Amino acid sequence: MWPSRPPGSARNRGPRRCLPGAPSTRRAPYSWCEQSDPSFSPCGRRARPCQDSVLRGGVVARFPRGEGNRRVAAPILGRMRAAPAEAEFGDLLRHWRSVRRFSQLDLASAAGSTPRYVSFVETGRSQPSREMVVRLAQALDVPLRERNGLLLAAGFAPLYPTAALGSAQLARVEEALASMLEQHEPYPAVVMDRGWNVLRANRGASHLFGTLLAPDPLPDPTNVLRLMIEPGPVRAAVLNWSSVAPALLERAAREAVGGVFDRDTAELVRRLRSRPDVSAVLAGQSVTAPSVPVLDVQFALGDQVVDLFSVVSTIGTPVDVTAQELRVEAFFPANQPTRATWHRLTAAGHPQRGRV
Repeated sequence: MWPSRPPGSARNRGPRRCLPGAPSTRRAPYSWCEQSDPSFSPCGRRARPCQDSVLRGGVVARFPRGEGNRRVAAPILGRMRAAPAEAEFGDLLRHWRSVRRFSQLDLASAAGSTPRYVSFVETGRSQPSREMVVRLAQALDVPLRERNGLLLAAGFAPLYPTAALGSAQLARVEEALASMLEQHEPYPAVVMDRGWNVLRANRGASHLFGTLLAPDPLPDPTNVLRLMIEPGPVRAAVLNWSSVAPALLERAAREAVGGVFDRDTAELVRRLRSRPDVSAVLAGQSVTAPSVPVLDVQFALGDQVVDLFSVVSTIGTPVDVTAQELRVEAFFPANQPTRATWHRLTAAGHPQRGRV
């Protein structure tokens, strides 16, 4: 007669817990279990994995039965990193899931699917339909440009158009932007894309940047991050640059479309942050309670000083890639002396509003 089964076996399963770091005969980060009987041998190849927890990157993540038996790499891309180029759909989906810090159960619940199906899609065992790709992208709040990339990776044509600013498709958007720029006169206002390149500017903005850069013309393209952080006449005119530069880089991350940098902007921010002068400012920041609600930018215009702060607006319900990535930044005087100085500086006339 065979001896009775030891405690913790298949028919007499007792409490057990996973010990991370032990050798594994499968792909999951487990396989050595402490049984209630100390003399019981380690799990064999056919042992059922512990479903209670899976160790991922030093953090215990809970999964439903059947989902925790696959090793999921700890996220190697930060929250602000761009998606990998020319990746498979499953890899892109896993990337966005890690960016949003969703488990497969979280994503399945938000998209009206199951964790098993999400796992099959990520590993390439299932091919999602076009509708499912859109549902998964919506659940993960993926920007429209990257949603088109997901559709292409899944074998479908892009769904969201990318019309140029000034085209007939964006006529109503162009009209609204022109109205905002005009109504904000005489104070500066600009329209920027996701990479901080100025696409439109009103007369006040043309006067501001024209004065700061004179006698040189505006660079093409006019990138606000580079103008403000890299050495040049604009940076030299910012009296509180050591306070503005860190706030501007933090703001760039906060205002990224969908909370994630695109590839070009991520590279630009990385390059700016790696500059020795910027690194020194970032390392030397002091933690003090602010005495004002917003941080002003103090510009020296000749022998005059103007303090400006800005308000940023976006399109509320975009379904076009370009429309989603547009931002309007309008500058306001921070105090009454700045208001009076600005009106005096612009009273003699300034360049016409137009495209930058």
